[in-house]
Amino acid sequence: MGYSATSPTRSARTAREVKAIVRDLTFGLYDRSVYQQQGRRFGDLTAKDMTDINTSIMRHWQDLFYNGDINADALEFDGLKVLLGAGDSVVATASIVKAIQTKVVAMMNTSARDVMPTDVLVNARVRQLIAQEYAKSGDKQPYLTGPKGERVASIDTAAGDLPLRVDAFNGVTAGTPDVYTTLIMSMDKVSWQYVEPLGQAGADPKVFELVSTTGLDTQFKGLMFGALELLGGTNHHARLNVENRTTVVDPTT
Repeated sequence: MGYSATSPTRSARTAREVKAIVRDLTFGLYDRSVYQQQGRRFGDLTAKDMTDINTSIMRHWQDLFYNGDINADALEFDGLKVLLGAGDSVVATASIVKAIQTKVVAMMNTSARDVMPTDVLVNARVRQLIAQEYAKSGDKQPYLTGPKGERVASIDTAAGDLPLRVDAFNGVTAGTPDVYTTLIMSMDKVSWQYVEPLGQAGADPKVFELVSTTGLDTQFKGLMFGALELLGGTNHHARLNVENRTTVVDPTT
């Protein structure tokens, strides 16, 4: 037996700019006075608005998870639509089920890496069209049991039944016809690289009370630092651009 000595080949991942999502809230003397005159505890209002700050940050984060683009807006981090590139088109006359199944096979059919997709992220319209395609072919839509016992629609692929994760933030690209981004993801390879503000543990938003320039106002600021990163590169994920259609396509043809 003969061999030649080799060294491991390593390459640095593309640097990602860490961005901050910020939300501000200020309670003035008027807010506090009116609330107390209504016989309510001001602490209840504060707790409610603290929750609103957290919710608004997470909703904005969820939108940027798909649509963030540093080149288009320097205040945003890159979302999946940027990280995964233009993707492949699924025209209105082509089956969505077949396109997803074919793409999963292409992703897995390599000995260079272990690719095993785990989820398909879809718009509600694509979820509906997939169910119609199964019905047209006479097949039953596969379902999985979620962690809380709920039934989750799925699609059968070479990687097994992959759950269809419907997300309203995975929106539509307006056109003729409309186009819906469909993402085949290995969610164990998706990472939110975050910074903990002032050492407060965890990736979730942090809310701080600020010292006000006037002694009568109370100001709060919510912060969430981070950047989206695809571990192992883009080979573990894929993007499809599904055109809307009025006629259901049979996936067996």
